[in-house]
Amino acid sequence: MNKCEFLSYISILYLQRLEFTLSPFERIVFFRLFLTFGYKRFRKKDIKQIALKIDIHHLKLEEAFSELLKKFILVADGHDHIGVNRGYLKQLNQQRKIKSRIQSIRKHPKRDFLLQLFEKLFQIKISHKQKKSQQLLAMDYKQWLVLVNLVFLSDRDGVVLGAGTHELTSFTGLSRFALLRCMTYLFQKGILRSKIDGTLNNVYLNFVSSIYFINLSHPSWGEKRVFGRFIIFNPPEQTPIFKQFIEAL
Repeated sequence: MNKCEFLSYISILYLQRLEFTLSPFERIVFFRLFLTFGYKRFRKKDIKQIALKIDIHHLKLEEAFSELLKKFILVADGHDHIGVNRGYLKQLNQQRKIKSRIQSIRKHPKRDFLLQLFEKLFQIKISHKQKKSQQLLAMDYKQWLVLVNLVFLSDRDGVVLGAGTHELTSFTGLSRFALLRCMTYLFQKGILRSKIDGTLNNVYLNFVSSIYFINLSHPSWGEKRVFGRFIIFNPPEQTPIFKQFIEAL
């Protein structure tokens, strides 16, 4: 495992364990900082050089630093040095060894897709005013956050369970309306294939959160694309579900 992979695995551990009050932008700043510096400390006065390195405007970066320090995700010493708080990750992992956590991530059915998304983290748009914005991916950082969380919650076939509005807003820091806009984008681009709406107090269907289906053969996955093979024979006559329930009675 090389250094980039190791830092990506640790980032995946952070993905759904960060403070839920963090904004989407602050999450992206944290991930870009961590993938660039790991646990190395850097001087706060070098913020303009750091901003260039992680491709975020230095004034916006300074604001994010302030929030990350308040929430102890970053820590500062008395010599103007800042770094990722190692103790924060240990606390998030509930005393479980980091190595065992990484092993569990390495066994994730969509590990390659998750690693690819973190590799693309520096190619996504933060703002349409960015320099070289035409060379970046069409996807912005909010859409990236939604997609990476859906992939994390998916199985080997790209079926996503447990991704309700409450969970996704907590994992991304997005509002309900911003989350809906991101979902709409992912459907329009074909990255999400389809959705089964969730249910409440339904006698026949025993689930609450919506179920999403990720398009694993979408061109954006590149060489990691997966193509399924299906054989359909003697398709049954389509009968409305309400009629089936009546006949069952």
